[in-house]
Amino acid sequence: MFYIMEQKISEAYVHVKVPEEIKRGCMNSEFQFLDHKEISVELDLEYGAEFPDLIMAEQYVPLISDKMRERFDYWGIDNLFYKRINLKIPELEIEEIYWLALPPRIDCLDPEEAFDQEFQVCVKIAIIGNRVGNYDIFKLQGGNDEIILTQRLKELLETEIHSQKLKGIVIKDLETD
Repeated sequence: MFYIMEQKISEAYVHVKVPEEIKRGCMNSEFQFLDHKEISVELDLEYGAEFPDLIMAEQYVPLISDKMRERFDYWGIDNLFYKRINLKIPELEIEEIYWLALPPRIDCLDPEEAFDQEFQVCVKIAIIGNRVGNYDIFKLQGGNDEIILTQRLKELLETEIHSQKLKGIVIKDLETD
């Protein structure tokens, strides 16, 4: 069973705009266009000032808190491309460490179930499980922006969310949503 991880929507949360070079690398998980050099991004105060543990910048650039990165490391999630990003609100003298945490894209869609045979467009996310390998988090090859989780990672994250150690994360059932 697979799940989708999203940022919880809240007007209280910060809004992040990332530089163009990061957008380009994240659009199709093209790691060759990204480097590991740390950057800083100033945030606009017209949005909220609360920092969730997952921020989907520009709707498709996954940023995770330092705390969430530590959990991923502890759980052995080692297939993500990481880049440190310091998020700053200068007016409030706030600086938070976040990580671009870009999952690889995997060619695992079932062509029989996922695609409309007549128009050859994806109409449903149907994953062939044995193509995922040992990845607990990934994106789908072909441009979708959903972050897909395995049952194992879903359960680990839900434990942290329910104990309020992580916030701002929504996990949805891939089969019913």
